[in-house]
Amino acid sequence: MSTSILKIKDLSITLPKNADRQFAVEDVNLEVHKGEILCVVGESGSGKSVMTSAILNEVPGSLNITSGSIEFDNQDILKLPQKELNELRGARISMIYQEPMAALNPSIRVGKQVDEVFALHRPEIKATDRKTETLKLLEQMKLPTPERIYSSYAHQVSGGQCQRIVIAMALACNPDILIADEPTTALDVTTQAEILRLIYDLKEIYNNTIIFITHDFGVVADIADRIVVMCQGKIIEEGQKEEILMRPKEPYTQLLVDAMPLLETTRTPDQSRTDEPSVEVDNLHKIYKTRGGQVHALNDASFVLRNGETLGVVGESGSGKSTLAKTLIRLEEPTSGSVNIRQENFLALSGADLISSRQKIQMIFQDPFGSLNPSQTVGFMLMRSLELQGKDPVEAKARSLKLLQQVGLGDQAFNRKPRNFSGGQRQRIGIARALSMGPDVVVADECVSALDLSVQKQVLLLLNDLQSTYKMAIIFITHDLRVAAQVSDYITVMEKGKMVEFGTADDVFNRPKHDYTKRLLDAAPGKDWHPPRLDPKEAAEIAKSLEKSFS
Repeated sequence: MSTSILKIKDLSITLPKNADRQFAVEDVNLEVHKGEILCVVGESGSGKSVMTSAILNEVPGSLNITSGSIEFDNQDILKLPQKELNELRGARISMIYQEPMAALNPSIRVGKQVDEVFALHRPEIKATDRKTETLKLLEQMKLPTPERIYSSYAHQVSGGQCQRIVIAMALACNPDILIADEPTTALDVTTQAEILRLIYDLKEIYNNTIIFITHDFGVVADIADRIVVMCQGKIIEEGQKEEILMRPKEPYTQLLVDAMPLLETTRTPDQSRTDEPSVEVDNLHKIYKTRGGQVHALNDASFVLRNGETLGVVGESGSGKSTLAKTLIRLEEPTSGSVNIRQENFLALSGADLISSRQKIQMIFQDPFGSLNPSQTVGFMLMRSLELQGKDPVEAKARSLKLLQQVGLGDQAFNRKPRNFSGGQRQRIGIARALSMGPDVVVADECVSALDLSVQKQVLLLLNDLQSTYKMAIIFITHDLRVAAQVSDYITVMEKGKMVEFGTADDVFNRPKHDYTKRLLDAAPGKDWHPPRLDPKEAAEIAKSLEKSFS
């Protein structure tokens, strides 16, 4: 039987009075076993991060612990005086935070920040020896040129290297428990795979217990020993990895598992089509001038897309995906090349002609919170788009209401403002706004990356349905190959501004040619996991039932 290292008993933490529910964490009981990797999963607002912050007694000031205890080493952490808490944090229980750049002080060299952990928690190490210990630790994190990293500031190293430095700080004192709060969410897929491998390898060396918080079931499938599922502040299911991933009992867990996108293509394009292209891009370049020379952010992008087809554009940060999106809709003017929409040279237009033609190509933005004007009602935003096309107010309102029905929001959304909607609902409004212009081409730039898995699946299904209705071409930009597989007819893989591979989704995913594509596919989390699937009707019924119970 596994030895228990941490026990959470009857823990409840209340939210502020104006919140959507009473408890952030409600009546939680959990045992964490020595040497295991325990994955805590759940969607936004499920209570994952609040529960684990209580383990360090670092609950935000706006929340209140009303009951419960957290036992570690025969002590209740929640009752420890501040001096003993300070000794515990970092030395016995450490945290790896989600955003490494925010966890590091930008004005202090990173080596000194690791030194500080030794100074605070390992006084037996002499000041003259700290640098040697820090360099050993940085080398163990598989960082290149540890001497250079030691002397660098946070902004002078990459995101993946920053995360390795934060891991080094967390492991400096060889803690008994390591809490990792979404430590790979902000990282590219190949960097994510390296960090996950590093965390797993270091666990074997240090024999730490790891509490790993994530919303990504692919990551869970790769590293977990045991899984805890949280929903609305409660633990609703827990068990061994195989049990939860392959035989989930609770409807909410079943829905999350069912929503996990796989590296399996769902569409096969008709490559014999000769009808007029919706968009034709040829030799598109974007060069940015810098003090030291120039950056070729987009290098010779070319493709043809017809109505009803979707091109998935995948690649890591800095690959040129967003530059392609911005140049296509002329948020950025390309250096050279052509973009023809319905055989009209979009790049040659200016003035009134450009304004008129912009309705042919619309964008769905990444951030559903920042892309809508908070002071305007949904109805105003949609009607304004339609009135700009010359429609009278009566016709514009009727069309707006129809669009809201089509994106699954209904008439009641018309007079409400964005703050009254969830992230997934806001993205549906963004989709309705784009479609209100009747575009031939829609550019979707990471439009589901900020959404929870179940919401993400609903939005992807919605886009597929609307494309069947409106027949627009979609350029779907994403860093997540699993998402691209669900919606794409064609795939292009971008690296350093170039399209290094282009083909049907089936060819690219199942018969990749370029080494970079192969590396991306190999790094995709959960690629060997084949979860059980719900019948679509059953999934819809579960989702509707859960929605009622949460409201």
